[in-house]
Amino acid sequence: MGKAVFRKFLVRLVVSALSLGLACGVTSARSEAASLARAAPSALPTLGDPSSESLSPSTERKLGESIMRDIRRSQAGDEDLDVIAYLDALGRRLIDASKSGQD
Repeated sequence: MGKAVFRKFLVRLVVSALSLGLACGVTSARSEAASLARAAPSALPTLGDPSSESLSPSTERKLGESIMRDIRRSQAGDEDLDVIAYLDALGRRLIDASKSGQD
């Protein structure tokens, strides 16, 4: 009976030691990652809040009309059926997306 009690104690001691070591390792890794994140400045520029950059519907329409006038004036892609089909499909997708976003 003495060996069984000692064995249980030893198993609990080993499990506790491993748990403590693992917890310290995780905490150490987290604090190291946090200090690295603070120390290394981000190489990405700050872009700001995208919601403040959205166009009003009237501005968006004016911009689109201006671009379409430029395209029509240059007559780029008038003869290319693949370009026309692509632009039509893209326009339909944009219209569908804008309709679903208004719900």
